Amino acid sequence: MFKQQSKNGLGKAYICGFQIGIKNGYEYFIQMDADFSHNPKYIQQILQYLTSYDVVIGSRNIKGGGVVGWNLFRKVLSYGGSAYARFVLGCKIMDFTGGFNAYTKNAIDAININTINSNGYCFQIEMKYKAFLRKLSIKEFPIIFEDRLYGKSKMSKKIIFEAIYKTILLRFSSK
Repeated sequence: MFKQQSKNGLGKAYICGFQIGIKNGYEYFIQMDADFSHNPKYIQQILQYLTSYDVVIGSRNIKGGGVVGWNLFRKVLSYGGSAYARFVLGCKIMDFTGGFNAYTKNAIDAININTINSNGYCFQIEMKYKAFLRKLSIKEFPIIFEDRLYGKSKMSKKIIFEAIYKTILLRFSSK
């Protein structure tokens, strides 16, 4: 297990994890919330999909997916964020903002994680968009996301505005 010495943001934590995995020869990388909002029961299905796809997205926004325990504002914010990203980026991914994702080593290499500039929740959008730009095979499958029982969301106005402007920057700067 690895523990960062200080909090540097979501994106930097994931990149650190990817780098450790690559160094140790891992072929598959799964992102999920450790508070069980992302149910581990989906991991077996994710691993099966990773044998055929480069990127697997546990999607709240496709038929069969959903969210339990969020108020209307959080649901609209989450779905609206993904709709906004789809519109701005011209990409059909339905759950851009979700955090239950998996990547093959091939996908991590193609995305080039050292070029990821987003550090907040926009990190999820940037990873998926770069996968799309690299023409990686992407699979979305339905999950039910259950709000955490303990702890508190880090969502803030600053994070929302960061995602709005960084998504526009991604559209015009990503290669």
